[in-house]
Amino acid sequence: MSLVAAAVCPHPPVMIPELAAGAAAELADLRAACDGAVAHLLGSGARRIVVVGADTRTREHAGAGHGSFAPWGAPGVTVGGPAAEPPPGREPLP
Repeated sequence: MSLVAAAVCPHPPVMIPELAAGAAAELADLRAACDGAVAHLLGSGARRIVVVGADTRTREHAGAGHGSFAPWGAPGVTVGGPAAEPPPGREPLP
């Protein structure tokens, strides 16, 4: 397997205006650049997208996911489609 494309984006809570601690306007260009970078990754033809972040365990998610920014103080901010039961043996996103 070869590397097709790569992008580096900041930790997601920094990208959420509700969590940007007064810097939402200053981060608008960064959010747009990250959105473009991820769109490029998704359109690259890669068979697998690997996301590296900080956690105490490794998780694998098949297809689209659903998550909430409640652990960071914004329970009304969600991403992805409707919450669904994770496949057997997999944990849901927060």
